Amino acid sequence: MNDTINRQKFETEGGTTNNPIKEFWNEISSTVNDPEEDDLATILFCGEDEDAYLYKMVTENDIDPNIFNVGTGTTCRQNMSDLIKARGNIIVAMKESGHHCDDAVEYLRRTHLTVRKNTVMLAGPVYYLIKVAEEHPAVDQAFTQVLDK
Repeated sequence: MNDTINRQKFETEGGTTNNPIKEFWNEISSTVNDPEEDDLATILFCGEDEDAYLYKMVTENDIDPNIFNVGTGTTCRQNMSDLIKARGNIIVAMKESGHHCDDAVEYLRRTHLTVRKNTVMLAGPVYYLIKVAEEHPAVDQAFTQVLDK
């Protein structure tokens, strides 16, 4: 009853059908890979009066949710983890700069978008995650459990 189980053992025993974390990411993968999923084609906070940078990215087609690479649950998990890490890098950089600049756009540089060796995230999706997380502060807590390795 009080038997502790480590994460790796939990994830490998019983295959994917008994693993809620793998099931979660497989469901996410199915949703984002569905070309008929209209809810994902909507970009929030991109009105001209809401956010000028996001508006420019949308109008110039720098962000288009209808163009994507089909991914597995594992790749979706890694991509979300990388996006959150890049966002974290930018937040840390903003705090370190003090009050010099509190505009995330100024930190969308390779230095802060690099999440792993030879892996640099695109500025558009990272910036969009920053905007969504500002509106929904619980994003970090919601993904902590499913992103930990």
